[in-house]
Amino acid sequence: MNEITLKKNLLDLNHTENLQYYNTAVIVLFTYFMGILIAILTKQINLTNQSQISALIFVSIPAILIPLFLIKKHFNKMKQIKKEIHGLIS
Repeated sequence: MNEITLKKNLLDLNHTENLQYYNTAVIVLFTYFMGILIAILTKQINLTNQSQISALIFVSIPAILIPLFLIKKHFNKMKQIKKEIHGLIS
């Protein structure tokens, strides 16, 4: 196996790994939003209660920002890997 093919295969594996992290972060974010939506619709979260809203915001900030950060990070890594693969092919 020549060196270019080996490097491409390693980049493909790296891309697949980043894609798994990306998909997991999207699923976590979607699940969180669905949980909040269901809690609001079933009135387990009272939108008029100030302390519940404060707690929801306090928990939601890291619960949303961490997956968003991971989504952006792994998306950018995947774009870079695609560019490297195209550079090897051409």
